Amino acid sequence: MFSYNTIIDSHRMAIPPIKWSKFEGYIFHVASENEVKDSIEKIWWLHPKASHVCYAYRIGMQIQRDIMGQVVTHSERDYSQDDGEPSGTAGRSILQVLQWADLRNVWCAVVRYFWWTLLGVWWLVKAYTQTAQAVLETAKIIQTPIMREIRIRVWFEDFHEVMQRREQRWYHFTQEVMGDEIGIVLIIPWDDYDDFQKQCQLKWWKVIG
Repeated sequence: MFSYNTIIDSHRMAIPPIKWSKFEGYIFHVASENEVKDSIEKIWWLHPKASHVCYAYRIGMQIQRDIMGQVVTHSERDYSQDDGEPSGTAGRSILQVLQWADLRNVWCAVVRYFWWTLLGVWWLVKAYTQTAQAVLETAKIIQTPIMREIRIRVWFEDFHEVMQRREQRWYHFTQEVMGDEIGIVLIIPWDDYDDFQKQCQLKWWKVIG
């Protein structure tokens, strides 16, 4: 099954202070960089006096074949932000937690309140890693099927059958009348794509993309 791990809802968790610095983690399900931007604004609204809001996210999914012909998946976009902390100590630590959990479409932030004591690189990496791990442990991880788009044309008399199939398995659907035919865009699970193409050929439905 072609699927990926993600979370549902949003969660927060703080860890005990480290040398008087306070760390609080947040994790959200996101599907786009616009949603990431909205999440960042929300965290700064909740913590206007925070010293740092460091974060990382993994968005999207790509399916490719490796040199052995095996299907492998990759996130389309991995990104981390240190927000003024020493380079590589904060955002990268959070990103590694998301990568170790093999999560996609997830954004995780750690809010820090600094209290006059420099932690040093080792303690910063430890603090941001522990906070990201702590908030991740509160989240429910689910498997979500990877979807892909297919465009077909069917005769009007076949439209009802497509609708029935869509209700059974496929999740997204749009339609457009094109002369004597109906153009349909389906977003279906990747696992179903090859079988559906074969069914289209048997029924003389036109696959146009």
